[in-house]
Amino acid sequence: MAATHLLKALVGVIIAILSLYYIFFGIPGVIGPSWRDVLVVLNGVIPLLLIAIGIFIAWIEIDEWKIERELIEEEQVKKKKAKRKRRRS
Repeated sequence: MAATHLLKALVGVIIAILSLYYIFFGIPGVIGPSWRDVLVVLNGVIPLLLIAIGIFIAWIEIDEWKIERELIEEEQVKKKKAKRKRRRS
């Protein structure tokens, strides 16, 4: 079982190395380097990625704000119940 994981990892490393070779050097005599194409794709993807990250951060902060507000409300309810118990005693 460990051999299959090792084989898959090795295949992944080989694919990554070949991909980098293709980007920087291309396939000699057939296809030229494609690093300019990669830069075009990155120029298109990076702004979209930043938008997604910004939305994710805003969502997390809004969720934390709601949780804090709920905790404050729960604490206020507990304090009111404690005051009622003291008055009855």
